[in-house]
Amino acid sequence: MDSIEFATEQVGYALGGPQGSTFPLKTTDGGHRWFIDGPAFFLPVADGAASVSDMAATSATEAYAYGGQGGSSIVMTTDAGKRWWRTYLGQAVVAVSQHGSDIWALAAGPETPSSGVAAVAPMWLYDSSDGGRSRTYRSTLPDVRGWEADLVRPSANTAFALIKGFGLERASEAGIVQTTNGGETWIKRSDPCEQQLARRGFGFTERLQATSPTSLWLFCGTQPSTGAQAKLVERSSNSGQTWTLIASNAPGEHVRSNDISAIGTLPDTGTTGYLSVTSPSDAWLILIGNSMFWKTTDGGHTWTAAAPSKIEAQFPQEFSLAQQSIFVKTQNALWKHSADGWTLVAGTPKPY
Repeated sequence: MDSIEFATEQVGYALGGPQGSTFPLKTTDGGHRWFIDGPAFFLPVADGAASVSDMAATSATEAYAYGGQGGSSIVMTTDAGKRWWRTYLGQAVVAVSQHGSDIWALAAGPETPSSGVAAVAPMWLYDSSDGGRSRTYRSTLPDVRGWEADLVRPSANTAFALIKGFGLERASEAGIVQTTNGGETWIKRSDPCEQQLARRGFGFTERLQATSPTSLWLFCGTQPSTGAQAKLVERSSNSGQTWTLIASNAPGEHVRSNDISAIGTLPDTGTTGYLSVTSPSDAWLILIGNSMFWKTTDGGHTWTAAAPSKIEAQFPQEFSLAQQSIFVKTQNALWKHSADGWTLVAGTPKPY
């Protein structure tokens, strides 16, 4: 089971099923039991354009899956899985974001050489105002090309897109762009992760989140080495026009000549993974590689372990926020955190 997403504390969706195929999975009892909730999303003999890897749930009855290695489709239900329909877009759907019934999708367009580098894909924005039943081309994002994206939409007309390559291993023209008119036009914003600090690039891994049309969070990381990664947390209060360093961890480089301030508390182990911001002060983060679950309650200055050692020992892989609870999937269990503390939902409490 992968890509868990809980719409409520009882209803959740995921991807999984028999080996070699991907099915939509659903739970209606808070994750204790899961059942197949529709036809196979793709078959192992023809999984290219139809493949999906990410699940999102907007309510107990509405969910959609997208992405995957080269996957160019979005599969959606609005009746709790009774019916699913598929829409194909561009070459690869790299990000989807929803505001009410209006769903935006970023798709990588045809690969073309740019700026003297190998073929790089432009980003096309598609809009659906009817809950995903139909989609129309809205715009091409300017001055950015790549293979990966974070799309955050703090209001109906304002959105931010972070575009880059896969760990910069493939050519890209990374950057952050903003729209304030519903995706018709985009403005390039500064990206502090792409600046060279201490002769190192912190744009190898990036995650962008927004709590309002003006308030942004940016988590930056260098290329990992021996399980460790130098990291920065940047915040902006003016829609990405300027940024302030909130926390850093770059061992051996906190010296004046290298221009990296020692500030806040960040772990040096693990690689930047999934970031979720719930308020101006609170955020949650999975550090992949070392599989660690972290949180901050002071705006990103200080980060501490978010789960007890018995859960960390199972290597957290992903999490989902639902109402007043947090669900964490580890290597061999599903855990839930609520006002009553941590409880085992499914699987085994054994560390291995």
